[in-house]
Amino acid sequence: MFLDLPIAAFRGAKAFRMLWALVLISISTPAASQVLRGNCGNPDPDVSIAACTKKIQTDTADLKSGSQIQAAAAHLATDYDTRGVGYANKGLYDEAIADYNQAISFSSKFSTAYFNRVGAYNNQGLHDQAIADYT
Repeated sequence: MFLDLPIAAFRGAKAFRMLWALVLISISTPAASQVLRGNCGNPDPDVSIAACTKKIQTDTADLKSGSQIQAAAAHLATDYDTRGVGYANKGLYDEAIADYNQAISFSSKFSTAYFNRVGAYNNQGLHDQAIADYT
């Protein structure tokens, strides 16, 4: 019984270290993905829009080259959606909706783009379109 205590303590310490490592990884993941996307998604809408526009150009070239078509389409959907958020934050809802439409055209199951488009529709008083997107 006395010998079981160090083994139990060792197992507990090992579990604690593993849990701590997972916490550190999960904390660093958003920062790492943000670095990979540049400033596309920056809190400053002007910076975000400019960065997303550059990403859209790069990802469009990747799509046209035919290399990694699915990845390029997924990146474009994210780029357009994120740029749409930048436009919406500036109150430019028509531009935001156009970008959300583009995001949806690249990925019809991209629920975030629908959700963001709902917000833009609501801010314009276009409640029927918002309800259609919610549906």
